[in-house]
Amino acid sequence: MGMSGSQVKILYGVYDADGGLWGEIKYILGKISGLAHCTLCDMTHGWSLRGKKEWIGFANRSELEFRLLHRNEQPSDLAKITGDSIPCIAQRIGDSYSVIVSPEELVTCEADIRKLEALLASKLGSV
Repeated sequence: MGMSGSQVKILYGVYDADGGLWGEIKYILGKISGLAHCTLCDMTHGWSLRGKKEWIGFANRSELEFRLLHRNEQPSDLAKITGDSIPCIAQRIGDSYSVIVSPEELVTCEADIRKLEALLASKLGSV
């Protein structure tokens, strides 16, 4: 099922972590200590290469354009929409953003790409 005729949808996965070396170090230390946790990180790279491979396979199968951003890498108009509701997946159609997968919904995926794929399919019609 193509997406011809409709406006291009871009999905943004926003991590509950800051980008850059210090952000990564803080996140890893937080993860080890149990103080930091990002369900989207678990899905897209987790601690294993398998998680990364499953995510890449999903992104390649999907007709959607995915962009993964850290909290501090969001464009300001996206950050206004996501606010404190991260990690999340937002979509951009034309110039407007909306959150389509909430932090709570990401938790229900249990870091399983197939569950995320099914959730996105139910939200978007097809992925």
